[in-house]
Amino acid sequence: MKLMIAIPVYSRGKYLETTAKSLYECSNIDKSVIRVFNDCSTEFDDNYLKQLFNKFNARIINREKNLKADGNAYQITLVYLRF
Repeated sequence: MKLMIAIPVYSRGKYLETTAKSLYECSNIDKSVIRVFNDCSTEFDDNYLKQLFNKFNARIINREKNLKADGNAYQITLVYLRF
C-alpha cells in the first residue's frame, strides 16, 4: 500500500524546510508518493522546491494562479481521489 503525502505550499520557506527535515527522519518514506502543490509562491522558485525534496523524487505541481488555501486544498483532494 502506498501513502500519498500532499504538501500545500505558499511561500513560508521556514516551515517548508521543517517539513522536509521531518520527512528525512521518517523510515520507509521511500515507499510514499510525495506531491508538492505550489500555489504561486513568491518567496522561492521551482528549483528550490526540487532541491529541498529531491531525495523523495517528489513531484512539484505549480499552480498557474494563486488558488488560495481553500482552492488549493480542493485541488489536492481531487488529485488524492484519483490516486
